[in-house]
Amino acid sequence: DVNEVNMDSQNGLLAAADDSGEVLVYDLKAKKLLRRLQQCHSNICATSCFRVGQRWQLVSGGLDGKVVHWNFNKIRALHSFPVAQAPAQQGQMVNPRYPYCLAPHRNGEHIAVGLGDGSVSVLDLS
Repeated sequence: DVNEVNMDSQNGLLAAADDSGEVLVYDLKAKKLLRRLQQCHSNICATSCFRVGQRWQLVSGGLDGKVVHWNFNKIRALHSFPVAQAPAQQGQMVNPRYPYCLAPHRNGEHIAVGLGDGSVSVLDLS
């Protein structure tokens, strides 16, 4: 199942995060699969988005508790952020700190991560 799709309209790309833990990147102009990031996450990949201003970079978030910054041209992780390892918020009873949504800042250096415990983390990608 596809959990989220995200478009980079400037470069004609689409990223799809799926239940297998992969992110698939499609070239919309050529109408073909461009890259398959198969070792993104050890569990469901819930979300992904392209990094603003960086043609070959995207960020993914999975239910393994990681946010991963990728160079998808080289199919290489640039950095992994273990966001689920932070201490739980007081009063948290059920939902773990898994990343469920991503929002890039327009400068491309930061990304906001919506977490399952109701909190938001801001990560530095520079």
